[in-house]
Amino acid sequence: MSIPGLILLTGQYGTSHEDVGNNLSNLANKKLKHLSRVQPISKFYSIEKELWDIGGSSEAFFEQLNDQDRDKIWLQAFLKIQRQIKQDNPLFPILSLHVVYLWKERFFSCVDWDILTTLQPSVIVTIIDDIYDIKGRIETNQQSAVRMNEEDRSLFAILSWRLREIHTCNLIAKHLYVNPEHFPSIDNLLRKENISSSINLNELEQVFGKPLPHYVISVKQSLDDFYRLLFERKTIRIYYSFPISEPRKQNDEDYFKNLRNWRLQMHKAGRLGWFYQPNELKE
Repeated sequence: MSIPGLILLTGQYGTSHEDVGNNLSNLANKKLKHLSRVQPISKFYSIEKELWDIGGSSEAFFEQLNDQDRDKIWLQAFLKIQRQIKQDNPLFPILSLHVVYLWKERFFSCVDWDILTTLQPSVIVTIIDDIYDIKGRIETNQQSAVRMNEEDRSLFAILSWRLREIHTCNLIAKHLYVNPEHFPSIDNLLRKENISSSINLNELEQVFGKPLPHYVISVKQSLDDFYRLLFERKTIRIYYSFPISEPRKQNDEDYFKNLRNWRLQMHKAGRLGWFYQPNELKE
């Protein structure tokens, strides 16, 4: 097993972060209890839960007078969780946060990349879901999701929001860790006049550390899939494509029953270190 360390669980509103994070933490505690009898195995933390507590409500947070005030509240929430993680000292803390916010047709972020490095995250998992499902959750589950204006709940806005979340998490994964010994070279690089023609790729490779793994996974995946992705990192991963839309429309339960059985066979084969031949898969 490859130890993941701190897990960043990202994604836009409406993707059930809290359920995924808590369930994943509980499963890790159950399966990995042999690792420690004293130190907690895994624990779930939520930046947004602290934000709403400090700000009074989600609306109060977003209706701050300016970005600086929102950033201060975000920093307070982060520092509180940072202290909690240090006090609890779990082997695998799971931190949930929404990297990109959408409020009154405006996208923005409060994430402080510099302070995020203090938690030393080792992997980013961005949860996505069907945009129709996200729209429905936002509109019906007002206690756990932000009340948004109708223009913010359009399908186009939700799709744009998802793309921005994924893209920003990609940037974080690639550039979160910077080599402090070479950091001044970034400033020197940016001050050069013809920067586009003067960029030295070898220099940039020295400045930035090794990229974080970044996975984009659907919330509809099983909890076991989340667990294997993070805690069984050396397992061989093969993507199999199935005609799924038509069986869903037809509500073909026999198809899904056979599909689930086949997936279980493949998981078993993977654990044993071998795979079925095509003719065996048909049996």
